[in-house]
Amino acid sequence: MHYKQIDGFRFFAVIAVIFHHIFVSEILDYFPFGLFGVNVFFVISGFLITEILLREKLNNIPYKQIFKTFFLRRTLRIFPLYYLYILICLILVPQITFEYINWLLSYSINFWITINNKLAFWYFTHLWSLGVEEQFYIFWPFLIIFIPLKRIKHFLVLLILFSVFLRISNTFFIENFKLFNYTMLFTSLDCFAAGALLAYLKTFELNKLINFLKNKYLIIIALVIFILNNKFGNIFSQEAFSRSLNAFIAFYLVGIASILEFKGIFKIVLKIKS
Repeated sequence: MHYKQIDGFRFFAVIAVIFHHIFVSEILDYFPFGLFGVNVFFVISGFLITEILLREKLNNIPYKQIFKTFFLRRTLRIFPLYYLYILICLILVPQITFEYINWLLSYSINFWITINNKLAFWYFTHLWSLGVEEQFYIFWPFLIIFIPLKRIKHFLVLLILFSVFLRISNTFFIENFKLFNYTMLFTSLDCFAAGALLAYLKTFELNKLINFLKNKYLIIIALVIFILNNKFGNIFSQEAFSRSLNAFIAFYLVGIASILEFKGIFKIVLKIKS
């Protein structure tokens, strides 16, 4: 199923990331646009992928066909442009690219960042989020297909809590070694799981979800807490909870975009063709 308003969110998520990297401003102390944009992408991915898998699972499509179709689509969608970019980098900065080549070819530059506890060359650092997405795609279809339907919701809640736990544990490690860097999949799982939970609720508990999404005060409260935590929170609270607050906000926004749809000026803006 295609959601035009979610396409709009994708566009603005890209703009948020670009804004964060280009403009140095005190605004970023209150609202980290880059990380917010990336996390919105993760929530959207979790939502769209899980909805497709749940629909195929309910239609009793054979497992082999589901996996074959899933991985073929992901490969054709991402691999050509990604490896074209690597090829261009090899032409422009061959020596530097060869230093990272194994990490780049295997979509694992996020592991390099974690192991070295620093950003990679600026041509490649932004690829960490794409690496996380690809790592998510590897195992996610197996979980959704093989976990019983009645257990999926509880499993997703546990994943969210597990991700928060890892980020909390991360704050206790010394500064020059982070066991679970924010660029790793496991510390991003609450975003993917939030999107997946949205897909589950949309499929099986739609009325409850609609009632939840109609409560506008929840999103306002979450936004205020998110902003205050980023500006005034300590390292512990920022690292542990900012991403989860981000995931909740994205859950709410993507939920409205896919089910209720935004009205008025928001509808016009989100449906602008990019």
